[in-house]
Amino acid sequence: MPNTPYTPAFLQAFRTQTDAPADQLIMQLVEQEGPAKAKEIFDLLIRRVEMPLAELPPVVQDYWTAHSELPVRLDAEQLKLAQQFFLDHGPKLLLILYYKSLPLLYSCAQGAEVLAHTARLDRPDGDWRIFTRRIAETGQFLLGVMKPGAMVDGGEAVQLIQKVRLIHASIRHFIQRGQWDESAFGLPINQEDLAITLCSFSISALEGLKRFGVEVPQEQQQAYIHTWAAVGEMLGLVPELIPSSVAEAVDLERAILDHQSGPSLAGQTLTSALVQFGKETLRLRQLSSTPESLIRFLAGDEIAEYLGLTHLPGCLGGIMPELIAAYFRKGERLEERGAPALRLLFDELSRLSMKAMVGYFDNYKQRGFVVPDEYRAHWME
Repeated sequence: MPNTPYTPAFLQAFRTQTDAPADQLIMQLVEQEGPAKAKEIFDLLIRRVEMPLAELPPVVQDYWTAHSELPVRLDAEQLKLAQQFFLDHGPKLLLILYYKSLPLLYSCAQGAEVLAHTARLDRPDGDWRIFTRRIAETGQFLLGVMKPGAMVDGGEAVQLIQKVRLIHASIRHFIQRGQWDESAFGLPINQEDLAITLCSFSISALEGLKRFGVEVPQEQQQAYIHTWAAVGEMLGLVPELIPSSVAEAVDLERAILDHQSGPSLAGQTLTSALVQFGKETLRLRQLSSTPESLIRFLAGDEIAEYLGLTHLPGCLGGIMPELIAAYFRKGERLEERGAPALRLLFDELSRLSMKAMVGYFDNYKQRGFVVPDEYRAHWME
């Protein structure tokens, strides 16, 4: 990656750049099949867990053939180390995704607008749960990409990544045919939006582990950044916005948040759905404010304020994560707080969230979310 400072002007230029190969495919699909058929294919991609290759037109299958290989940049040993890291910490990374990474994305006011539009594009009748379904699908993407054995040429992870890439291109096409203010928001799912999304799966995850006192060896951190850099390339991200080191990833995430973060109705709407999702899945009646507390703890007070989250009164807000930890200690001494309590909280909430997500997709996708045996032995037994 070029040694270019991530200035506001540098980042702003990428808000008018998207993903030409995927966009050209969608335009070709519309020309050959018509807008209605193209929308049917978009709906098919949205509702299928896997890439439905056999049901796609020849032009899409030709695209897949041309984009089914792993990037040359992906080192096999680094991938192996990253997958072991995910095996060790997967449920924790899922929890961080929901309560740190997604809130950071929602705080990016311009990018949040397209996320809100996307849900309404798929379900324009105003069904509230469509927002929470998209939240759950983000977790599905994380597990699918990091699944052992899936990241090979033509493999499940590559299919999933390319499916998401085509969904992005479809969204760009259909949103711009409606009421989209390009001057205010840039192009939908532009390169800066893709870059902060990549950060949400990579450096945000590492920062979340650190917030909970989990020490990760530097070589594992680098391997995880390296692996997600390859994912970014497969998603159509330009080289200038793909960090090659932990330090670069930290700088890129901070620069985009400085450039984009702020209050917005779209971000607050998405956060409300995220909080509702957390309450539905964690089901902690005694501590109903757990999702809001986790977001504030992991994403920080400023982001929480942008997202419209109310600070808990008095000192309760500051010690809420530790009180949740004490709730899970099941009889251990309440005064034992600090890092051990937070790690216990992390472990228990992570397992709860993992199990709840499996049930969520049983109901929505009409098929069980397959958790590989390698994961089950470590996470769910």
